[in-house]
Amino acid sequence: MSLRDMVGPYVRLAGRDNLTPSRALQQSSSDSPTDAIIRLEKLTGFYSQVEGDHQGFQDSSKKLRAFDRADHEGVFVVQPIKGTEAEAKRREIVQLQRKSEQILRDEDERLLKDDDMITGHNAELRAKIRALQNQQEGVRTQISFLTASHPESTAPSNADWHELAEIFPQINTDRLTQVATFHQRIRTHLAAQAEDETLRLQAVDQALTSQIRDLSHQLIKERSSARLPRALLDQYSQIQVQIRNVDLALRQHERRSELAAQAEQAKEALSQTQAGVLPEIQSLINTRLEELAHALEEANPPKLTFNNYDSYTFNVPGDDGTGTAYTSMVMLDQAILSITELPFLIHDTPVWANISKPRQSRILCYLANMPKQSFFALDATGALSAEAQKVVAAHTVISLDADEESLFGYITSMPADERPTFGIPSHRLPRFRRKRQGKSGSDGQLEFNFDELD
Repeated sequence: MSLRDMVGPYVRLAGRDNLTPSRALQQSSSDSPTDAIIRLEKLTGFYSQVEGDHQGFQDSSKKLRAFDRADHEGVFVVQPIKGTEAEAKRREIVQLQRKSEQILRDEDERLLKDDDMITGHNAELRAKIRALQNQQEGVRTQISFLTASHPESTAPSNADWHELAEIFPQINTDRLTQVATFHQRIRTHLAAQAEDETLRLQAVDQALTSQIRDLSHQLIKERSSARLPRALLDQYSQIQVQIRNVDLALRQHERRSELAAQAEQAKEALSQTQAGVLPEIQSLINTRLEELAHALEEANPPKLTFNNYDSYTFNVPGDDGTGTAYTSMVMLDQAILSITELPFLIHDTPVWANISKPRQSRILCYLANMPKQSFFALDATGALSAEAQKVVAAHTVISLDADEESLFGYITSMPADERPTFGIPSHRLPRFRRKRQGKSGSDGQLEFNFDELD
């Protein structure tokens, strides 16, 4: 993890989007809670326990986003289908294939009547096609028979023989049940065999369809195109294009479903791994927050709660005041600073402006003895406690104020690319004179004399 990623959330400067206490772990509003939690795990040394699942989650999510972005930007040759359309598209392919086969079959029948088109090789191809078609009809008949003849699989019981026993009291219903159960087992076994045979025959049917199509294509290619109607060729070609497009759309849909399933599995794996890690981090930080709350005389300590790998809350239970929220954010940053490898933190005036002076005083006095550096920007120190004012006076690095206390200055009315910046006291900033251009009386440019700095 780079230094920038490490300290980013804890450099809270005016104008940055990380000044909201409720999302104190995030660098900005666009920074996801997932990334913020992973970053905290890296800081606390727990990341090695979730690294594998996190990388898997990132990779699968990246692939899914890339697929969806390609779809959104129109990269695909055909428009991907929605999940509810998949079955309809599969039926459409079957219908188009049958229509294509029917065109070939009709044309074959027509050409069979044309003696001029019959050659030895073509006759052999047609004979093979006819034999395969006859074989396919037999296979489909067997499939229909097996589908219609699956036996019932309800197991009988003694209750089924109640009416019969009333008529024939001496009848052995247990024996009848045993016999019927035996027959039912036979029927169940036969049904399983019938189902296996049906699947085998369906595979044979698909193979025969493929062979018939290949031989039919070969036959068409070997015929004289002059003898084939142009309209027929166009119609057949259009159907083949439709089949390819629908098939491509289906394969894209299946790929998207596969990527979504992989992303969901990776998400679940990460969630389960995080469930064993986040409670430890939560306990570690909340324990430190309780210690800080006691040292800073806060009535209630703030609480960090991880709801999942991608969600957390941070607040003071029962106190939603602004001052409390910003005080809690300072405490959270200090807690993380003290228990992790975070080297320093920075809090600009917008953080401190929302905290009361008594709270500021207690925080400054407490942090004066901390081993790591915390950089603060305070807009005023007069209302701080006497002890806090001594701490500020002893640790002030830069003081910005009137006269000799100014550090930087520039002229805002000048163009940015021409604007000089001065590292000098404010009372010595050079004066500017405005020159007039021509007789029109219009304002001219500013004139600056660098000699005034000497």
